[in-house]
Amino acid sequence: MKGSSRNSAEILMHQLGLKQWKEKTGYHERSLAETCVYRFKQLACDTLKNLIFNSLHAEVLINAKVINAMNRLDIPEY
Repeated sequence: MKGSSRNSAEILMHQLGLKQWKEKTGYHERSLAETCVYRFKQLACDTLKNLIFNSLHAEVLINAKVINAMNRLDIPEY
């Protein structure tokens, strides 16, 4: 009986070490993307207000520019 993919991932994680495993499997990039979306929601808002795609796109860009400006100024999130 073959082990589950979770078990295989855990074995590979122990063989390679956590840092190499994250890079090899792409987990590191996925984790960074999830963190970025979480921070965006915390700093900007939980939901976007516009329903029209172009307006929604503009809203996201504006929020991203504000967050980037805050990061450049080293303003804490809370």
